[in-house]
Amino acid sequence: MCELDGYRSKQVIRDAIMDNNFLKNLDTTQVREIVDCVYERRVKTGQFVIKEGDPGQHFYVAAGQSSLPSDASPAF
Repeated sequence: MCELDGYRSKQVIRDAIMDNNFLKNLDTTQVREIVDCVYERRVKTGQFVIKEGDPGQHFYVAAGQSSLPSDASPAF
C-alpha cells in the first residue's frame, strides 16, 4: 500500500527522514521512494504502536501528539 496525499504530508515525512541520523545520508531517489510508499495509520489515544522488544517491521513518523513512557529511551 503506497499512498499519502498532499504535498504538506509528504514534506513532513521528507523532513523527518532528513532529521534522522540513520536515514539522512540516503540519496534523493531513495528518500523519494520511501516518501512515495508511506501511508497514514491513525491510532486511538492510549493505543500502543510499538512495544519494546518487538521485531521492527515498519517505519513510523509520528505526527500530532505522541508520547513515550517515562522509562522509554530511543534506540539508535
